[in-house]
Amino acid sequence: MFLFTCLIALAVHYKDRGAYHKRFMILATLCMLPNPMVRLLVLMGMVHTIAMIGAWALVVALIVAADAVRAGRLHPAFAGGAPTIVGFLYAAYFISVIPTKVEDLALPTSGDTRSPADCVVPCSPQSIDQV
Repeated sequence: MFLFTCLIALAVHYKDRGAYHKRFMILATLCMLPNPMVRLLVLMGMVHTIAMIGAWALVVALIVAADAVRAGRLHPAFAGGAPTIVGFLYAAYFISVIPTKVEDLALPTSGDTRSPADCVVPCSPQSIDQV
């Protein structure tokens, strides 16, 4: 929502410069698009979050590319704005998957025969109540 607000503020600031205003409004709209896209992709059976972010980034790239082909050049608002919104979403995803407590890491001991993938403790309502 912060990025959406910033892009709307830029669009309002550039309201007298139609090309900038239009592109900042498009970028602000694209910032809101991941939520409904995730719901649609889950309904279609796609469950990998990073793939969903990739699908959204592809939509952003296609819109920017179509505008660049139509205008004959890449507009500065898209040149700076598109990488920023894509970068923010990827950063938010990778920050969200970082374990927040040492207990969540559940590192294996020397005698442990489990694979490292099995050592991540799933978060369930019961485990939250025990903390």
